[in-house]
Amino acid sequence: MAEAGESTVSMEDFRALVRVARLPLDDSELEELLPLYQFLKQRVDMLHEADLPLGGQAMTFPADWSK
Repeated sequence: MAEAGESTVSMEDFRALVRVARLPLDDSELEELLPLYQFLKQRVDMLHEADLPLGGQAMTFPADWSK
């Protein structure tokens, strides 16, 4: 399988992931979805590799209870 920094996933690895997820996809559907999976995997890997400090920063928003 592709490592965290690796941007490509082989068709064989992608087919295995789809099989584990029990998705009934044929070869043409796999070929169509593989580029999208690779594109999104790159972005997810970047998020996982980010060296963020523990605590401190958080998303907050004011609650508007009057609506």
